[in-house]
Amino acid sequence: MAAITLAVGHLLITFVRPMWLKLIVAAAFAAPAATTGFDATHGIVKHLMPSEAWQVTFSVIHAVPVGMTAFGRVAGMGGGRQSGVRPRSCTGLIFIIAVRRI
Repeated sequence: MAAITLAVGHLLITFVRPMWLKLIVAAAFAAPAATTGFDATHGIVKHLMPSEAWQVTFSVIHAVPVGMTAFGRVAGMGGGRQSGVRPRSCTGLIFIIAVRRI
């Protein structure tokens, strides 16, 4: 079921034209990831810290980058290749070659 959901999300990101709709699809994938990041951190931190305020603080601090990472990965999932832009792996390979020549 998860593979089907990911495939549908990938197709929506790839073929849907309006940017606002792509952002909604990306947010639909990022929100559960952020919630999971919060819950996972809160489950660990509640055993380590007695203060409820610090538990929530650390959980939110962890949930924000988890949600942002999920959003970035899903939002960049369907983009076609732009002209003049190299793929990341090619850019990394060129960097390695350039460093070895120096």
